[in-house]
Amino acid sequence: MSELAPPAHPAVRRVQRLEAVRAREQQISRLMVEQRLDLEALATEDLAGLGARYVADELALLWRRSPRQARNRLDSARAFAAFPAVHALVGDGTWLIDHADAAVDELIRTGLTHDEQRQVLELVLSRRVTLTPWEVRAAVRTAAVVLYPDAAAEAAERAQTDRDVRMYADRPGEATLLAYGPAPAVAAMLASLDALTFPPAPEETRTVAQRRFDTLYDLVCGKAHPEQWQVQVLVGAATVRGEDEAPAEVVGLGAIPAAQARELAAGGTLRRVVVADRTGRLLAVDDRVHRPDHAPSEVAAVRRPAQVAEQQEPVEPDPDAPSAEDLAWYDGQLDRDALYAHLQQPTEPCGHDEAAPVGPVHVLRSWSPEALGTVLRRMHTEPVRHLDLHTDAYAVPARLKRHLVLRDRTCVFPGCPRTALRCDKDHLIPWPRGSTSEANLADECEHHHQGKHDCLTVQRLPDGTFRWTTPAGLSADRPPRPVLDAWSYRLTSPDEAV
Repeated sequence: MSELAPPAHPAVRRVQRLEAVRAREQQISRLMVEQRLDLEALATEDLAGLGARYVADELALLWRRSPRQARNRLDSARAFAAFPAVHALVGDGTWLIDHADAAVDELIRTGLTHDEQRQVLELVLSRRVTLTPWEVRAAVRTAAVVLYPDAAAEAAERAQTDRDVRMYADRPGEATLLAYGPAPAVAAMLASLDALTFPPAPEETRTVAQRRFDTLYDLVCGKAHPEQWQVQVLVGAATVRGEDEAPAEVVGLGAIPAAQARELAAGGTLRRVVVADRTGRLLAVDDRVHRPDHAPSEVAAVRRPAQVAEQQEPVEPDPDAPSAEDLAWYDGQLDRDALYAHLQQPTEPCGHDEAAPVGPVHVLRSWSPEALGTVLRRMHTEPVRHLDLHTDAYAVPARLKRHLVLRDRTCVFPGCPRTALRCDKDHLIPWPRGSTSEANLADECEHHHQGKHDCLTVQRLPDGTFRWTTPAGLSADRPPRPVLDAWSYRLTSPDEAV
């Protein structure tokens, strides 16, 4: 640049620096891929009697590292080299090395054969490749369950058999408690923690992590009693009826096999969720809640203080009665092949325990086969009760919150994994200039909600995409999410693509 040239405008200079950071990150990723391919080539060469057995030792001398460290890097490189499609995505700048590592790591974790892993990768890449590393991991897990449900079911059985709680001493004065088991059970434990943790008191100074730890300690050590908790699961109605083996999804944890979903359905509260087309776009959430008809005779009961029980509000249908025109219109729009049951697993009150006057006993209720079959037939045939997703008030009503949680699934900032259940319901156009409606609301975590007020801008495009823009003009889109990821993967699998 000439000494006489005026300095670049701060906004222009920032854009130039961002582009330089992007270019260097892509270059670093390409170099790492090239190095790993070189390592794989070294491992397959036989030069002057130097077989693959001693390649790691040679690399250890080259890098001045231990043979074990060299062996680990060599093994990782050889596993990475087996997926040329991943190399190509890094080569053209679509993915960085973090995306590639996430994909390969999750493929190996599936335990499938190499050919099966390649098919899983093909299914992931057939949908959308502009994903964050976290989304890549979730996509691989979902595709693996969709294509190989038997392997996923076996893994779930192993998790049930190998469930365990272990303690690890980290450093002096520090330790880790690790709970391992089936995903729905882990989600239930976390939901129970969150029921006592959220929302925080106004004067609360502890972080979310600190509150969860303290609550777990109080529960395990008998200083607190469980609150009413829920585990939310999305599953195709045909899967619950046993007509399909499509996977379900534990909200926040990902896909689970159909057999696990049916077990949860047998003890869960049901709500009908309807999608309008094969993309998985949300059409409506029924306001009717269907509860299990009886409690099993042998079940572990949980005592809760009476004063806590009195604070619980029963889940009731919204008072907004739909008109006959609404019911007729929605009934005509439904895609009957895309019906979903929204499963919840709460604790239900079961009267008072005379021997324990401190409060009622809460048990997990369950469905009888006859009652479950009747409810599923009713959910499949009756028109959905369409509710008005608009209000003149600032506060977001429960019916609209339910719709937003299923529509957005997570915070709508690209790549943010915070579940919509724990997000703020933000007016994109501030109220009252903007309405409290489905079109003007979005789920945003506390951090990105504040960022929108500070310096970021976000708009919702006609197709449901959320477009975020930074002050420097850098934009990124967050496409709409299907109600159930497994449904969209299944529709785009090689055998069912249209």
